[in-house]
Amino acid sequence: MLSTCKGSDLERDFCCYVCEENDIQTEATSFCEKCSRCFCESCSDQHSRMFKKHNSIGREEQWRWQIEIKEECLEPIFHCQEHSNETFKLLFLDHDQLLCEKCNLSNHRNCQINLSPIE
Repeated sequence: MLSTCKGSDLERDFCCYVCEENDIQTEATSFCEKCSRCFCESCSDQHSRMFKKHNSIGREEQWRWQIEIKEECLEPIFHCQEHSNETFKLLFLDHDQLLCEKCNLSNHRNCQINLSPIE
């Protein structure tokens, strides 16, 4: 599975979490099971020194990396950016847009209704 580094058109397999937070795009070489984060070689070395009981998975077992990602990392995908306490409930087919109930009532009142509930 490919992911894109934040703020870049460059696609990499996995980006280093620490480097990405500092606006540097570096390819990850390991994945920490406990933190559910990817690290480049340099950041992985530092992480291993600070967290001796954390287990890192190397590139040779990259297929395991995605399995370990924590569910809360996916949570923002399901929440409305305008109404952060609301989750998406509807797919507005005409605009090809996910909506929370508040967005539907406030932003799409005058639109023809062509909604599909999200399960």
